[in-house]
Amino acid sequence: YVTRPIDPFALEFPKETQKLINNYDSFDAFRSALQRAFVLMYALLTTIMLLSSIWFGFDFADRLVTPIRTLIDATDQVSAGNFDFQVKVDRSHGEIARLADTFNNMTLELDQQQRSLIEANRIHDERREFTEAVLAGVPGRVGQDPGAPRAA
Repeated sequence: YVTRPIDPFALEFPKETQKLINNYDSFDAFRSALQRAFVLMYALLTTIMLLSSIWFGFDFADRLVTPIRTLIDATDQVSAGNFDFQVKVDRSHGEIARLADTFNNMTLELDQQQRSLIEANRIHDERREFTEAVLAGVPGRVGQDPGAPRAA
C-alpha cells in the first residue's frame, strides 16, 4: 500500500462547491423575484405618472378653456338682448383678459347706442304725434277747392 497525504482542502472542496452552487441557486431565485418586484414597481410608477400627466393635461386644458367658455356664455347673453352683462376679467389669463375687456367695452357701447336709439325713437314719436295733432286741427289748405280730392 502506498499512501500519501491528501490536502484537507481537496476533501472539503466538493462539499464547499455544493454549498456555493446551492447559494447561487437561491440567489438566482431571489434575483427573479427581485426582477418581478422591480417590473411591478416600474409598471405602477409608470401608470401613476401617466395618469397624473393626463390629469394635469385635463386641468391645464380646463384652465385654458374656462375663460373662452365664459366669453361664449357672455355672447349668448348679449345675443339675447342683455347688454348689461359683463365678463369678469382675470388678469392672469393674458390675451383672453384683453379680449374680455374689449368684450365688456363693446357691450357698454352697444347698451349706450341702444339707449340712444330708444331715446331718439321716443323723441321722433313725440314729434310725429305733435305734428299729427297740429295737422288734425288744420281745416284745410288755403286756396284749395273744397270739392277737389286731397293729396295723400
